[in-house]
Amino acid sequence: MPTVPADAPVTPWWGPYTVPVQQMYHWRLGALHSWILRDAHEWRVAWEAGRDPLHDANTCEGPTAADEAAFSWDDPPDAYTLARYSMHATEATLRVQPALADRALVVRPEHPISIPPDEAITLFVSTPLWMRIMVHEREQQLLEMPTVRLSDTWFGASTRAGELCYAARTTGRLHLSNVPRRPHRAITPIRIRNQAHDTLLLERVQMPATHLALYETDEAVLWTQALTLEREANRGATGPAAAVHIRSGAPPEAEGATRLTEPREPVRRNLFVSTFSAVGALFGS
Repeated sequence: MPTVPADAPVTPWWGPYTVPVQQMYHWRLGALHSWILRDAHEWRVAWEAGRDPLHDANTCEGPTAADEAAFSWDDPPDAYTLARYSMHATEATLRVQPALADRALVVRPEHPISIPPDEAITLFVSTPLWMRIMVHEREQQLLEMPTVRLSDTWFGASTRAGELCYAARTTGRLHLSNVPRRPHRAITPIRIRNQAHDTLLLERVQMPATHLALYETDEAVLWTQALTLEREANRGATGPAAAVHIRSGAPPEAEGATRLTEPREPVRRNLFVSTFSAVGALFGS
């Protein structure tokens, strides 16, 4: 499926939207279809997320009349999820925000990479976003929906030591120019340093998406903070250790970008320091 050319303008799908009573908007973002209908005392949201991570849809239609939907609001198809939010009176404006995943993501390089001792590489990773719906005036979140349905995967040293993540079905690229621009995905630079005494075979990387902020460039390209993953030298019986450092502010490749969305979870000191045999191992095969 074609991607957005690097020099093509991107229309942001996020921001405020004015919705008259008994009117609706319809978004197509990647593999996600979503409809939002305003009633005088209720918001209704219907959506369906597909599994094609390469789908490049980026359209928004509205406001249009409620009866122009491709389904009945009173009896939507089984494939759709319907949510209703009743209140004393609805406000005319919604705010739509992009958000990063609500779990860590497991991503892969294009091909397994061997990193010798004292060497480092940078991977550029593109990961899917969530669509977040807010009541604009009060900034009250109604719900959020993934732009693509991701598979669950376990990441850790064993079935007892690890955590449930998403398999992102994306490939890390060594050159930024090879990363497709997709409006429903964000780009993360991941610097990997091997400071151990043996070669690191890099086949999978755990990306802590819940601890990253989201940034927007003037061209409406979305970036996260940059990460540095360090595989440290052996520490006796504890084995090699891994540490994650999150860069403050926008990454150098997105200089001048503005902060758009805060991290889901604050970063606590020493949160990402662990042995490879413990929960939170960063590299795997």
